[in-house]
Amino acid sequence: MFPQIGNQTVIIFKHVQFIGEWKRTFFLYGVNYEALKPAQLLVLEENKSGSNVTYWFRLKKGDEVLVSYADSQVHIPALCVRSIPRDETKCRG
Repeated sequence: MFPQIGNQTVIIFKHVQFIGEWKRTFFLYGVNYEALKPAQLLVLEENKSGSNVTYWFRLKKGDEVLVSYADSQVHIPALCVRSIPRDETKCRG
């Protein structure tokens, strides 16, 4: 689990989409998601002007993402690889 060394990003999110194979563990302070294989994460944020922005992240096997639902924060051990000024989360089932 923690600590994770390297680049980190924290976003107050509106929606989070985990793509790939993830293991979910519940903790008192939030939910931890561990990438079991290389995976992607999409985070939708509403910026100060009220517009939606979607951020894409690539995660390595073993990377852990912490989601604090109490304050809508997602802690990501990576920098985004792309962003676009709209909601790009999609149903993929």
